[in-house]
Amino acid sequence: MKKRLLVAVILFLTATTSISTRLFAQDEINKGWTAFLNNNTTEASNYFKKALESPSTKSEALLGLAFTSSYDKDENLAFNYFNDFYKSHPNPEPYLLALWSSSILNNTGAIKKPTQLSFYQSIVQKHDLDGALSAMAYGVLGSHFQSQKMFKESEEMYAKIGSLTNWQVLGEFENISTSGFDKTYDALSHPEPDFVFKDKRGAKVNWFTPTHFRKDKWIDFTNYFSAGSAIVFAQTFVESPIDQEIQLRVGVSGSLKVWLNDFLIISEEDERNNDLDSYIREIKLNKGFNRILVQVGESYAGRSNFLVRLTDKKGNPIPTLNHTPKSQTYSKAVSYNTKEVKLKSHDFFATSLNKGISHQILQILSFLREDRTYEARKSLELLKKDYPKSTYLNILFTELFNRTDNRTGLESTQESIKANDPEHPVALTLAYEFYASKKDFVKMDEYLKKLEDFYGPNHQTILTFKIGYHSLKNEVEKLVSVVEKSYQLYPDRYEFVELKFLVEKEIKKNNNGAIAVIKKYLKTYNNYNASKLLANLYISTGAFDKGIEVLVEESTNNPISKDIYLDIIRQYYQVQNYAKAKEFELKVLELSPYTDVYHLDIAKINKSLGKKDEAIAAYKKVLELNPNNYDAIKELREMQGKKPLFNYFEKVDISKALVDAPKQSDYPDDECIILIDEVQTIIHSSGGSEERYYMLAKILNSKGVENWKEYTVSASSRQRYLIEEAVVIKASGQKVPGEINDQDIVFTNLEVGDAIYVNYRVENYSQGQLANKFWDTYYFSHYYPYKKTKYSLLVAQNIPLQYKFSQKNIEPLRTKIDDYELYVFENINQEGLKYEDKMPSIEDVANILYLSTIPDWRFVSNWYYDMASAKARPNYEVKETVKNLLANQKGVLSDYNKAKLIYDYITSNITYSSVPFRQSGLVPQEPATVLNTLIGDCKDVSTLFVTMCKEAGLNANLVLVNTRDNGTKSLMLPSIDFNHCIAKINLNNKPYYLELTSSYLPFGSLYNSSLQSIILDIDDSKNETTIKYLNPDTRLKNNISRKVDIKLNSTDLLIKEENFKVSSKAASVRETYAELSEKDKSKTMLEGLRGAKPMSELTSLKFKNLDKNTSNRDSVFTTIEYTIKDDIKTIGGMQIITLPWSNQALASDINITDDRKFPIDFTNVYGIDYESEVITLELPQGKTIIENIPSVSYQNAYINYSLKSKIINNKLVFERKFEINKDMIGASEVKDFMDTYKKIILADSKQLAIK
Repeated sequence: MKKRLLVAVILFLTATTSISTRLFAQDEINKGWTAFLNNNTTEASNYFKKALESPSTKSEALLGLAFTSSYDKDENLAFNYFNDFYKSHPNPEPYLLALWSSSILNNTGAIKKPTQLSFYQSIVQKHDLDGALSAMAYGVLGSHFQSQKMFKESEEMYAKIGSLTNWQVLGEFENISTSGFDKTYDALSHPEPDFVFKDKRGAKVNWFTPTHFRKDKWIDFTNYFSAGSAIVFAQTFVESPIDQEIQLRVGVSGSLKVWLNDFLIISEEDERNNDLDSYIREIKLNKGFNRILVQVGESYAGRSNFLVRLTDKKGNPIPTLNHTPKSQTYSKAVSYNTKEVKLKSHDFFATSLNKGISHQILQILSFLREDRTYEARKSLELLKKDYPKSTYLNILFTELFNRTDNRTGLESTQESIKANDPEHPVALTLAYEFYASKKDFVKMDEYLKKLEDFYGPNHQTILTFKIGYHSLKNEVEKLVSVVEKSYQLYPDRYEFVELKFLVEKEIKKNNNGAIAVIKKYLKTYNNYNASKLLANLYISTGAFDKGIEVLVEESTNNPISKDIYLDIIRQYYQVQNYAKAKEFELKVLELSPYTDVYHLDIAKINKSLGKKDEAIAAYKKVLELNPNNYDAIKELREMQGKKPLFNYFEKVDISKALVDAPKQSDYPDDECIILIDEVQTIIHSSGGSEERYYMLAKILNSKGVENWKEYTVSASSRQRYLIEEAVVIKASGQKVPGEINDQDIVFTNLEVGDAIYVNYRVENYSQGQLANKFWDTYYFSHYYPYKKTKYSLLVAQNIPLQYKFSQKNIEPLRTKIDDYELYVFENINQEGLKYEDKMPSIEDVANILYLSTIPDWRFVSNWYYDMASAKARPNYEVKETVKNLLANQKGVLSDYNKAKLIYDYITSNITYSSVPFRQSGLVPQEPATVLNTLIGDCKDVSTLFVTMCKEAGLNANLVLVNTRDNGTKSLMLPSIDFNHCIAKINLNNKPYYLELTSSYLPFGSLYNSSLQSIILDIDDSKNETTIKYLNPDTRLKNNISRKVDIKLNSTDLLIKEENFKVSSKAASVRETYAELSEKDKSKTMLEGLRGAKPMSELTSLKFKNLDKNTSNRDSVFTTIEYTIKDDIKTIGGMQIITLPWSNQALASDINITDDRKFPIDFTNVYGIDYESEVITLELPQGKTIIENIPSVSYQNAYINYSLKSKIINNKLVFERKFEINKDMIGASEVKDFMDTYKKIILADSKQLAIK
């Protein structure tokens, strides 16, 4: 009994000791990860090393040491620790997948060291791992052998990936701003090779089988198309011996759709750059042939490729399947539920996050490998709450921000690394690079020494920095010395090989030595850049055949590279060996048969070979593929023996115009006269267009010299311009060239009596759906007098042209020329428009010619929807912002309140900014970018609103605007000439139009100056639509209500005013006063009062709802107490009082002459819809009214006005109401309007007399 008890006690003590040891070791692990994320790397390593002593924690300790060694100067250390972890861990698969793309496994590039090779070879031999890892390892091994010119071994490795490698491809289709993802394409229903598709420019394209594919088995569309901002397709036909259920696995760069037998099995809208087997579905193969169709879209991914594998459930390729790119008969699938399958790393860490920090980090790395940036960001933010200064987490953030193009996040994170962990090698590197950009050599020396202390003097990082340092200081001898040393230490590192080559060639002038350096390197390594250096040196030194031999060998080793072929073509073309140039150009066309520039090369080569018919056919193909290739248009006409199209226009005779020019005395009131203003436009049959502008002006006085000494050529970002001539022409005929900088011209030595002459060409390069569209406006009346105004248009007869004049029609002279028709619109001796007070913009009064080949406004709406609205993708920042906004609200919000909450958030937090280098003129920024930078222009903030509404379950859309100051009669034909963007949301079946560029404007409000702006709703509907005028019933009216109490004090008026301003009028008050101190508020108010009444003195000023972030932004209440000194006049014992109406109508409001020709834009006078003001005047005791102000009332189509007076006890009460019914008064209505307005002026100025 005692013996048994003793044994039990020993066993208990042993177990207790074991548990205690495990607990201690696990505690060391936890401390290690905590120290690591707190930037205590050495301390973390010590904890992990202690934990190595316990078998239960050895694996995780090795994993921790791999992380802490990630930035060690010994680049092998981290890998070696992980290799030991891999060998010791019973389930390494999820860890391998999570870390596959990390620096722990990938810090040496494509060429692997022996231990690394053994590691990857062991993976392909392990049968308990998912086949994805074997395929990925085969890819790494293939790349290793390919980089060392072991092409046979490389091909064997790549082949074992087990992917589908034979495909037909088709493209490219429009995908600007991801707009093409959800469109329906004929590719789905037409697998046959002879079916003719229309690409994004309207060119005819077919399925084709490329001659070559990438060695690593990825199907890369950039080799076959201009795949940026494009949807492209690939199809193959898989033959199965039986009906069977298997897995289809795909990796992709871009968005992705996959159909099996015309049944959609994968649809991933987010563009990602991930690895193979990132999307897995269980599918059903039919016996016989099965069609697989892949759609890939690129808009922001930067790449466009995919890799498909068909595997068993373990991810191993199925050997019994064959496939062919040739179209085969197949049975369409019957709809069934496809099961999504995830690799172990995806679920493993997600379901075991409670196991500690390491699993949280590995979960983030898994998301990054799959390019799931939203999930990665969310997990990183969560972990960073506990470790806000962690350098490792910040490094992951920099990777994330680089992927999402978040420059603001990237820069702030880099600053955080430098501030919180200044001695980390990443922080030191960032600091060094910053000071290098400033050429601050003192600071560069300081940080270079710190980096050298960390890495050691011979580390490749230090040598690279020193080379850059000496280059920046132009220290040639030191630079050469470091390059020589670097090459000796690292003869296999290409950067140092290239520098050594350049030293031999450029500095030592030793071509043979340079050749020897490159040839030595190329014996072992496959590097086209090195081969190109060698080839170019051979050719430049007269050994042409040797150089070509190098390039041809490269093309044999890498036959998919168009760049190599193009380099060969360039060399043959330069020596005029056109036959050989054509041979290789045809190889390029076999890879990329629908790229216009390659057909243009063939056309030029055929032209040089004297093959006229082939050249003409090639030029025509160029124009089918790209209607904006103006070089091809000109050269084709030349080949066809036709004269240049611009020669069909009447020649502009500058000399005659100058001889016939009027004298200064003929135009005494004008600063200049335009002698010639002419545009010659060509619209080609392909839809492309180009223009030539002529302008000749004679300067009549010194004001003309001041205003015309500078001139800007009108050209947009979608146009290429060439200034052919810009001169001052003296009275003697001497020409003095102007100084030209981009589009700006400065005319020096310009004098009265001189003329300036400008002649320039413009070529239009619109993209996508607008590539073959044309629109233009031309003014036939101006503020200057014109001798001749002429618009000539040569348009291909197949082009449907619309044209319309805004005021007075000018019939064109029409002439048919070849396949074109010439329209000539001309006007002579046009007087200048004379400015009239409060007239509308020139677009509403000038005679303007509008031209367009755009079919209708529905086309414009759909076009912009495709371009801009697809940006409205709720990414991480949007999702988190909306979630936080709604989470902070009590109760269930109505849709109206949700929309208002989003509106208030954007207008309170995003600052308006429009800077060309940051923003496109047409495409909005990503909503995430706007949220990160907190600035954006009109289309940016409107798109952000639409995106946030979408995330909140609300239906909103963009609206294009041509603002009222551009005219209410503009846009008479379809065009894209809008200058503003707002948002629209439907709430309770009513449309609300929202201006998001003002931080003061309440929800649903609009400034009066915006009303009647031309708008176009942007959506993807197919229904007919047209432009409208902005004035929704749902807008808050811009109203003012005032209550004024007046007491008399001798000759002073003591006034207390309470006013209530709504909508944009409230916004104006906030914009003026909200950011001011109390002192400055009073000062600004007093200045306003004294503007009307100079003798005013302010006593008291109070605001309510003034803060722009108030919950009630609709209105502002203001209470003002002030005194108007000496405002009461005494005449014959009577006191004469003028009522201080706040918005009194004055004769100076509008200056009208009897010969008025133009309308009145009343928004230039009033920015309100309605105002009311009640003045209560308290009569002093003993005072009586001698003459009161009479009541009047005027109502008509333009204005409702009333002024009523009444007496209540000893108080006189005056109520004035003013309402605008119509704010654009036609020229024929001006007299009637002014008759009424003069009455209002008189009524407002009436005085009362008391005694």
